[in-house]
Amino acid sequence: MAKEIEKKYLFQGKARDKVLYVLGLPEINLNKGTKIRQGYLPVDMAHKIACILNLPEGFKPGELRVRDKGGKYFLTAKSAGGIKRDEYEKQIDKKLFEALWPETEGRRIEKVRSTFDYGGHEVELDFFTDRKLILGEVEVKSLKEARKVSLPGKDVTEDQTYKNKNLAK
Repeated sequence: MAKEIEKKYLFQGKARDKVLYVLGLPEINLNKGTKIRQGYLPVDMAHKIACILNLPEGFKPGELRVRDKGGKYFLTAKSAGGIKRDEYEKQIDKKLFEALWPETEGRRIEKVRSTFDYGGHEVELDFFTDRKLILGEVEVKSLKEARKVSLPGKDVTEDQTYKNKNLAK
């Protein structure tokens, strides 16, 4: 099990000729980003996938997702929560991904992720290709470190509207 401590930011910007321009950030070449499509499984499927992820007895996921990240496939369970939560993730094969994908119908998102350094932190910037939205995430090792993170976007870490599972509706 891993503890995920993550800050999330909303950015304003626009894409032109496969280049993303975001106020306060370097230009981002979307051709160099990783295409991601992810879908959210009904949480009542947790008992079916518990053995795949080796979920501890009693763990109640707040979300279950499958992700195609540039041709690599993942199955993830996360606890409910805001800035800090439990996360279980396992790389899976394409066959299992394709078997689970239909279960995510109506709960999907598509984006291009670019990663860069900003102020000593690795930022994962997501340009959503299925809507007009740009979000950035920074994972840190402690809540103390999280308090020090500051990006030029609007901090939406605790705003449930911007959780990917809620955007996938």
